[in-house]
Amino acid sequence: MTDPNMVDFYSRVARIQRDHARSFGAEAVASGQGTSVKSRIPVLAPVLLALICGFAMKAMLLARIGDETYAARIDDLRSGEGFERIGATLMAADPITVALAGQFEKLGF
Repeated sequence: MTDPNMVDFYSRVARIQRDHARSFGAEAVASGQGTSVKSRIPVLAPVLLALICGFAMKAMLLARIGDETYAARIDDLRSGEGFERIGATLMAADPITVALAGQFEKLGF
C-alpha cells in the first residue's frame, strides 16, 4: 500500500526540481526563504520625510519671524563663505515654504 502523504511529498519535490531547473524562484519566495520586493529597504520614504520636515521647518521660521527678518537672515548667509552659501540656497523662501507659512500663521503658530 502506498502512503498518500509520500505520494504528495514526492510530487511536490518533483515540481520544485522542475521549477528550479527552469530558474523559477516562486517556491522559495512563497516559503519565506527567498528574497522578495517587500524585504528591500525603501529609500523613497525617508527622503520624502526629510523633505517634508525641511519645508515645515522653513515655513515655521518664516511664519514666526516674518518675511523681512527671514529675508535679511538669508542675505546674511549669502554674504558668508562655503557652507553658509549652501545654507542660504537651501533655506531660501520658495513657493511651498511661503504657502505653508501662510497656513501656519492662520493656525496661530
